[in-house]
Amino acid sequence: MVIMKIVFYVEKANRMKAEETIGKDPVGRQSITIRDAVSLGIKKDGTYFYIDGTDEACALAREWLKNIAIETDAKERDEVIKKMEEQESSVFGGVSSIFG
Repeated sequence: MVIMKIVFYVEKANRMKAEETIGKDPVGRQSITIRDAVSLGIKKDGTYFYIDGTDEACALAREWLKNIAIETDAKERDEVIKKMEEQESSVFGGVSSIFG
């Protein structure tokens, strides 16, 4: 089993449809992070969906989202993943300092 990391950009109007679509098994059982572009410091009016999962589930996500979302290129994917991971680590750092 191969683990993949893919990122989709979803325009505001399609967010709910995209969330419903990827919530189905087996894609919904993967690690999925959803963030508004603005919250990541990216000047777009939409949402990023980051899926970290098996190659089979990622292939299904591509198929299911092909008319709803745009898969990012490698450069944008890496930038989005980096920003999401930075957010998560800063949140974790803040929580650990509170309960530390």
